[in-house]
Amino acid sequence: MAEIEWGKIAAEAGISLVSGFGGLILGIWKWGRWSAKAEQSVKDDYDAKIGALRDEVRKDMASHVQKSDARNDLLVEQFKESFDGIRRQIDDHKLHTETRFLPKDDFRDFREEYREDMRELKAAIAARRQ
Repeated sequence: MAEIEWGKIAAEAGISLVSGFGGLILGIWKWGRWSAKAEQSVKDDYDAKIGALRDEVRKDMASHVQKSDARNDLLVEQFKESFDGIRRQIDDHKLHTETRFLPKDDFRDFREEYREDMRELKAAIAARRQ
């Protein structure tokens, strides 16, 4: 009977050893699976946060571009109005100068006075030479 008990004990020890080794393998496999899931969860969380941040930055950049374009368009429109106003003033002054600055009758009078003055000047110069 002693041999049967040692065989039974050895069989139970072998079964316990195989069961313990199997449990260890199963535990390591479950821990590895849990670790991979946790790692993937962290990765997915970071990817989601990065994606949300990327979308927010894109929206902010698009908003900034729209605001910048609006400001540039306003500035261009203001300059255009200013240049149109300056051009209008130049044209008005040019028209005023052409129509009112020196009417024909006044120019004829000026020209006759100028000719008389030149004749007198030439006569005075000729008189000095003699």
